Amino acid sequence: MVEELRDGKQISAETVVLDDEDIRIAAITRTVAGPLPARQAVRHCVFAHDTLLHHPVIRQVVSRTVRALGITLGVLSVRMRLTPRGPRVLDVAGHIADDLIPLLVKRATGIDLPSAAADLATGRTPSLAATRQRAAAIQFLYPSATGSLRRLTVHPHADRHPHLDRIALTRHPGDHVTSASQATPDDRIAHIVALGPDSPACHSALDQIAQYIHADIMPTPGEPPRADRERHLYAWAADCRR
Repeated sequence: MVEELRDGKQISAETVVLDDEDIRIAAITRTVAGPLPARQAVRHCVFAHDTLLHHPVIRQVVSRTVRALGITLGVLSVRMRLTPRGPRVLDVAGHIADDLIPLLVKRATGIDLPSAAADLATGRTPSLAATRQRAAAIQFLYPSATGSLRRLTVHPHADRHPHLDRIALTRHPGDHVTSASQATPDDRIAHIVALGPDSPACHSALDQIAQYIHADIMPTPGEPPRADRERHLYAWAADCRR
């Protein structure tokens, strides 16, 4: 896929289409991308009171996009970039969003997107009323160097963080991994989900919890040595969202 490079924050509208006249945005996902050229997602955050949730321009862009594609029923994700000239659609996923975004939506708002999709498929009207009023965010951790993963550990104190929802280690010692700038989703070594009263609380929690995860990577021959490899991974992941 070739995509125009545009400046601006990236969001996606998690959208439920009940019919061609009833198009609802269930949640707004704000995404932070990593370094070029890969630009893989580093963080997603969903806040029940996101100011863009009822923004008239966002709603208009989503409605026009759905109608232009001829979609009359389903759950989909409309990805946009907020440019100086206004929101620009990047792509439309004609299915429920990936990257555990449905989990974030449910944790933050109580809205169950998979259940909504199942209801639509069986001729029922889904419940789209928010029952929770908070934020949820996920951070994906990438290697700081290309090479072989020798060790991946989580400090026991990580479980004590009050905003932690879950930590998952997604690679194993001996796996070959690729540095963040060239990575694919398969190179993610772990992810963290945090909950909080608002987005800043979630981002702060992710910054803190990430410090409890440690990776040791044996660089591929030709890769420059990095004595601070472990710290560099998580400092970069925190800094890139600001």
